[in-house]
Amino acid sequence: LEDGSYWLEEFVHGRVDRNKTPEFYRQMGRLIKKVHDSLDKFVEANPYCIPHLSTESRHLSESNLLAIWLDLVNHRRDYGLPLKIIRELIADDVSNRVQALPKRAIHGDLNRSNIVWNEQNARIIDNETIKMSRKVMEFQIPLLFTGSTGFPEYSSRSLEYLSEGLALEGKSLTEGEFSLMGPLLKYCLIKNYAVKNIRRSLDQSERL
Repeated sequence: LEDGSYWLEEFVHGRVDRNKTPEFYRQMGRLIKKVHDSLDKFVEANPYCIPHLSTESRHLSESNLLAIWLDLVNHRRDYGLPLKIIRELIADDVSNRVQALPKRAIHGDLNRSNIVWNEQNARIIDNETIKMSRKVMEFQIPLLFTGSTGFPEYSSRSLEYLSEGLALEGKSLTEGEFSLMGPLLKYCLIKNYAVKNIRRSLDQSERL
């Protein structure tokens, strides 16, 4: 095309499921467990790949929080609640608690547009985001995003249902991991709002 070359990796028959039902989130939990098991086996068999999958970028850090804080303050609207949450994230040392968790391979972008379902079978069609990170960083996107361009929205009890799916596959979040999920979901919502509504001026202030 005029602005570059594009390559089609594969074509997969099926459907993209954008439903927000309890059973969908349970399926997602089971799928995430299977994806992680496959990635664990791959990394174990190909340890030379680990440096290439490692990244120094931190999704959540004090500098990220400060940047979002400045965006909100300079926008001169009433952002009392998100500013309160940012203060809590810093006070609770969420960034360092995440960094203290063990690293493992995750997909990193399991939004619903990247998952094609054929009956009960799922295929992941976008894999360039695979990286070494923390397991808790895998859940924000499937819990909040219906696609790569939409605004995030949390559905009531969806984390509970996703956790049930993990448990059905014999794997649960640890107590420490589960305690970080709420703060990470709040951070993701606030960051997305700041990026889209303030930095990109999409004027979607009702999303607050």
